[in-house]
Amino acid sequence: MQTPTRILCVEDDLDIQLLLQLALGKLGGFEVMLAASGEEALQKLEDFLPDLLLLDLMLPGMNGLELFERVRQLPEFTQLPGLLMTARVAPQVPEEWQQPGILGVLTKPFNPTSLADEVRSYL
Repeated sequence: MQTPTRILCVEDDLDIQLLLQLALGKLGGFEVMLAASGEEALQKLEDFLPDLLLLDLMLPGMNGLELFERVRQLPEFTQLPGLLMTARVAPQVPEEWQQPGILGVLTKPFNPTSLADEVRSYL
């Protein structure tokens, strides 16, 4: 049996955290760890060892891109991929969001029943 993909979801909105846990964990079969800020995510990284970061762009303290850059500077996480989440809809993904290791951008609100398949499509 294959080990489930481990996703560290960094989202400060409690309602969206609950939806992520339901959509990715219970419905999607992923192993999910939640963090409400970049600092909390950095504290959980070493123990959880995620296969993917799912990052809200608008976080308190440091935004999702800043967190991603900090994580990728850590020797054991230089190849860790990330997906961004945002409510900002644009016709094109802004250039600053297109970094090595960023697999794509998910638009909020998302459909909880199809979110796991959408994440799998990036993996």
